[in-house]
Amino acid sequence: MKKLLGLTIAALLIIGMVGGGTWAYFSDPETSPDNSLTAGTLDLDINSADAPYTILTVTTANPGVSGSGFTTLANSGSLTGELDIATGVVTNTESIGATEYEADVIGGGGVGELGGVALIAIFIDVDVSTTWNTGDIGLKSDATTYTQAAPVTGTADSGTTTTLTDDALIQADDFFNGMILSITGGTGSPQSSLITDFVAATDTITVTPAFTVAIDATSVYSISNLLYATMNSYASKSWGGSAGIENMLASATDNFYIMWRVPTSADNTIQGDSAKISFTFTLEQPAAD
Repeated sequence: MKKLLGLTIAALLIIGMVGGGTWAYFSDPETSPDNSLTAGTLDLDINSADAPYTILTVTTANPGVSGSGFTTLANSGSLTGELDIATGVVTNTESIGATEYEADVIGGGGVGELGGVALIAIFIDVDVSTTWNTGDIGLKSDATTYTQAAPVTGTADSGTTTTLTDDALIQADDFFNGMILSITGGTGSPQSSLITDFVAATDTITVTPAFTVAIDATSVYSISNLLYATMNSYASKSWGGSAGIENMLASATDNFYIMWRVPTSADNTIQGDSAKISFTFTLEQPAAD
């Protein structure tokens, strides 16, 4: 009996030793090396470079002449950035000499005649279509922005060399001020001029300078909502602020346009004068939500 009990205890010890062992299951280890963080980049190029670039150089501006200049803005970085734009002071230089016929008369105090009469319109050509088009962003001289809208078109009821009347114009007083009225068909086509007043009660637009051919009931017109203002009025302004003018995705491009015109109402006071304005473009990281 004692011998049998000893065998039983030995068997239990062997079982206990086997049960306390380590069992291995199938496995297939892999590694994840070199985990890292790399900061993205914001890189705004103007005319495909990180360097100053002059957009507009006009040497023969004179009454009745207009034109434009543009450059390409590109986000060459890897992150979306908010675009801000700012202007510097407008520098007017007087040509004192044989071609300077008078003292400063516009604004006084050496403000400069050319910057006080030359008109500019500024816009961001978002769709890079080279025209003022749907979705493009205009920069107003009061440091606000606006977007392109479909042109207002119609046929005049009557008109003169300085006015166009159409009872289909139902906008508020001064709504069209600063826009360009173009005669696109009928009497007076083609010609265009700056709208300086709109009277809603009489549905009458006034333009300056005067058309060379008077408007009549056959004149077909188009009004673009691109706004013009004097070059001087754009001095020391900024657009964008905390929200930015627009978000430029990585690799996105915009055209930046400056449209200009010298009205025929300008006279000898601008001969030989010059006006300059600078632009600063900034691409910054959008604020976190």
